[in-house]
Amino acid sequence: SCLAKLVCRKSQNEKVVGLHYVGGHAGELVQGFAVAVRLGACKADFDSTVGIHPTDAEAFTTLSITRRSGESFVASGGCGGGKCG
Repeated sequence: SCLAKLVCRKSQNEKVVGLHYVGGHAGELVQGFAVAVRLGACKADFDSTVGIHPTDAEAFTTLSITRRSGESFVASGGCGGGKCG
């Protein structure tokens, strides 16, 4: 399990400007997503990506809770911090 978070700029079509990840193999995982961020990926690009199951990286393809929603960002279960467990 992990903690995964995308940092998006709402005023630019939710362009991903960074990400946070706490979990195993963080360097490997973040390096892969760094390419997407550098190429200007938006949240919708992450949403339309099919996550590799079961991996922690798939958590970035299913993120749905925003800071403004007031919901707890702590997910229950496995699947890389997702809500499938």
